[in-house]
Amino acid sequence: MLSLFVDQNQIQKKGPRACKYPASYIINFLLKQINAKRILDLTYGEGRFYAYARPDYIVGIDIQKLNWIAKPDKFIQTSLFNIQKMDDDFDVVVVDPPFSKKRMKDRFHYQTSDLKLGFKMIVHACK
Repeated sequence: MLSLFVDQNQIQKKGPRACKYPASYIINFLLKQINAKRILDLTYGEGRFYAYARPDYIVGIDIQKLNWIAKPDKFIQTSLFNIQKMDDDFDVVVVDPPFSKKRMKDRFHYQTSDLKLGFKMIVHACK
């Protein structure tokens, strides 16, 4: 199991881009640790996780298309509950909870209670 401790000072030393998107820096670090190059991101949003450094190939799925910080190679506008069998191979599936189905500002989110059903569908789509 990979264990990670990141001090804010480490992120600040990486420069302004890492400081602006600290979660992106951390996700990028984790993806490098497992040599992940092909990513399926089921809650893509603006693509903030890939602002610091971009993997080789990203398929983004989300309820709606937003203004992207990092553009995916392929985008599918749908709910994670409507995912069909994927033709691509992926090293990692990214899901970014917690969510809420309640309308928050201009965006719908999933509820944590939805994730059990969602994960079953994810496994089916990625088999």
